[in-house]
Amino acid sequence: MLITFLFFLGPFSMRFTRKKAISETKAANLLFPFLILELFKDMENAKRIPAEVYSKVIDMMPILCVDIIIMHQGKIILVKRKNKPLQDRFWIPGGRVLKGESMETAATRKVKEELGIDIKNLKPIGYFEEHFKENDNEFGVSSGVHTVSIVFSAEPISLDIKLDKQSSEWKLFESLPKDCKIKPFNIKNI
Repeated sequence: MLITFLFFLGPFSMRFTRKKAISETKAANLLFPFLILELFKDMENAKRIPAEVYSKVIDMMPILCVDIIIMHQGKIILVKRKNKPLQDRFWIPGGRVLKGESMETAATRKVKEELGIDIKNLKPIGYFEEHFKENDNEFGVSSGVHTVSIVFSAEPISLDIKLDKQSSEWKLFESLPKDCKIKPFNIKNI
C-alpha cells in the first residue's frame, strides 16, 4: 500500500514542481504529512512514531507537550533529567502529547510515567515555548527542536515517588527554574 502511494506521489510531485517551479525537496516537504498518514493508516493503536520518522517530523514542526507543576505544601516537585534536552538539570515533569490524547490525559499520563504517582486538582495555567539547539536534543536534529508546552498545576495524591529511567532524582523546590518562563492564560480578554 505504501509503495503504491509513493509511486503515485512521484509523478504528482514532478508535475507539481514543474508547474510551480518548486524544488523536489520543497515538494517532498509539502507532501510529508500525507506520507506519515499513509504510514500509520493500517497500524493498530499507532500512537508512537518510530524514531527515524519522528526525527523528520521534529525537524519540520513544533512538538506539542504538557508540563505539570506539582505543588506539595507550598513547594514544587522537580526532577533531575538524565536525557537531553535539559540533561542534568532539575525541571518540571512533562513531555509529548500523543495523537488522540487530551491535554489533561497527557498530563496525568506523564506524571504517572515519570513519577509513578497519581495527581488531583489538575488545572491549565499557561504555556511556554522552548527552542533547543542541535546539541541539546536527543535526536541530533540540526535545526534544533521547537516545543510548545501547555502548563498545568496539580497536587500529588501521595509522595510515594518511583522515578522512571528519564530522571535520576527528585526534590521539593521553593520556586521554578529561572528559565522556565510561563506565560499565563488570560481569559479576561475573551
